[in-house]
Amino acid sequence: MAFAPGDILDRYALFECVGRGGQAEVWKAADRGDGSWVALKLVAMVEDERVNERARREARGLGRMTHPSLLRCLALFEDPNRRVIGLALEWVNGADLDRLRGVLSLDQRRYALNHVLAALAELHRTAVVHRDVKLSNVLIGEHFLARPEEPTYVKLADLGIASVIGNPSPLTNTGFLVGTVSHLPPELLDPSSWASPLSRPSQDVFSFGIAAWRLLFDTHPTGLPHSAGLLDYAQAYRDLAEVPDLWLPPAPADDALLRAIKRCLRLNPAERPQDAAQVTRELAEGR
Repeated sequence: MAFAPGDILDRYALFECVGRGGQAEVWKAADRGDGSWVALKLVAMVEDERVNERARREARGLGRMTHPSLLRCLALFEDPNRRVIGLALEWVNGADLDRLRGVLSLDQRRYALNHVLAALAELHRTAVVHRDVKLSNVLIGEHFLARPEEPTYVKLADLGIASVIGNPSPLTNTGFLVGTVSHLPPELLDPSSWASPLSRPSQDVFSFGIAAWRLLFDTHPTGLPHSAGLLDYAQAYRDLAEVPDLWLPPAPADDALLRAIKRCLRLNPAERPQDAAQVTRELAEGR
């Protein structure tokens, strides 16, 4: 894609490119109708219609969501002449949670995790599996530092590879791995060793546990370096399953959130909370 500040797409005027990756760009853009800012996600149209349909499904999925910690999709348009699909998303003044790890206090980090968990519970309630829960997909608004208890200042974003449970027309080929390798659960990395169906909310639960551990302790719970790959994580989980007591240190008896995160990180998917709502219920019960 070759766009520049000042270009007009649909009703939006491009101002600044704020992110690039794969086949998409995200621009800060002005809505020429009311002057408001939007995050304009531009996805290159390709010959593979499944890729194009993912962008449309992301827009439709977000458009149905009303939870304060889920990023809203305001509009969807297609420009066949410029070969692009555009999603106008709610603009968040701030930064992603990964960039803010060293800035937030422990209490602020815990508030953020609770908001993300509530957003995930809403997705799971509507039979949607996010499939890429990680800190860089959580946007933190500029007023969060002053009012961390407000869910509207934390937004779980990027449903580009989300899937619907039981979807009769999935957009991913069987056996094709999607998501961020370091956050994927063992059953996706190594399906021959772990029995579990695809597109299951408990997989988001595990990814949330990884993200939460990184936010609280600034490391991956396996101790593997950032450069580790799929085979490294798959082997680590196989080794840890043989000696489960070595997997994670005991959580303090008075720390319900850390105990919940440890349950999210259970390697056996059958022993893990089956969706985010179960995690929130257990937290409310102080388990």
